[in-house]
Amino acid sequence: MPGLINVSTPATVPVDIFLKGLNTIFMQSFIETKTDWERLASKVPSNSATEKYPWLGAVPGVRKKKGEIVPRGLGKYNYAIDNEEWESSMEIPIRDIRRDKYGQINIRVNELGIVAKQHIDELIFDLMENGDSRLCYDGQYFFDTDHQERDSGVQSNKGTEEFGIKSLSNARIAGMRFKNDQGKPMRLVFDLLVGPPEREDEMLEAVKASTLLIAGTAERLIPNFNVHQGRFDVLTTPLLSNTKRWYLFCTKRAIKPFIYQEEEAMKPNHLGEKSDHAVKTGNVLYIFEGSYNAGYGYWQLAYGSFPTGG
Repeated sequence: MPGLINVSTPATVPVDIFLKGLNTIFMQSFIETKTDWERLASKVPSNSATEKYPWLGAVPGVRKKKGEIVPRGLGKYNYAIDNEEWESSMEIPIRDIRRDKYGQINIRVNELGIVAKQHIDELIFDLMENGDSRLCYDGQYFFDTDHQERDSGVQSNKGTEEFGIKSLSNARIAGMRFKNDQGKPMRLVFDLLVGPPEREDEMLEAVKASTLLIAGTAERLIPNFNVHQGRFDVLTTPLLSNTKRWYLFCTKRAIKPFIYQEEEAMKPNHLGEKSDHAVKTGNVLYIFEGSYNAGYGYWQLAYGSFPTGG
């Protein structure tokens, strides 16, 4: 948890001035909170209710120049992300402020800052876990077995294998073989392995152990060099509820597998002592609100395995 800041306001200071001081607590907590979405999602600014992404799937290749330049236009796709408005709030009794209950109020506002920052993680991992049933820019499910764009051929970024050394190799190879819509390899390097907490130990062993024990005869195990040592980072999160599914991502391209679209970041506000709410209830209202949403980027930067029964 980010370090607590105390706003010690004498009772003689107006309540509204005290509430403005809480903004410092909220913003420091918000800024200092660590999140996972930055590794997985590109942040895209927004200035309207909906943003369209016609450039997805439209990266031109290099060709030999013959006569006039033939520019490549934007893609035919019409993928769009609608901004959503988000808020959370808490009531603070005016009498608590006047009774110097600052420490208790500070702690609650610190927690608000953490919750606000982590909300983006919730959006991204919800997209991830439901990627086999939600559409991306090409009109297919994000994780699907029959993606196809112009000359790419049919391609799959969805598997069914349980996690293991061999299935990890298969996922990596599938990703390396992905082609763009001109039929050329995209030359992707997958670098991030993601799963639920229940898979953390075996995932860490798969990418960090120098040797692995494999079955030999009935009497002994044979040590074997681990080809995946150091190839991937591991990220596990309780925001993934399915304990069998696992994912592999390429996160080092200009565009990432997911998009975080921000019209307005979370910011604090309040209804003070003279508001109708305070007059009616005896409580001031501390609010944080923003306008943003998340969606899918390139499916080619993701591989998901959905084992049977998972």
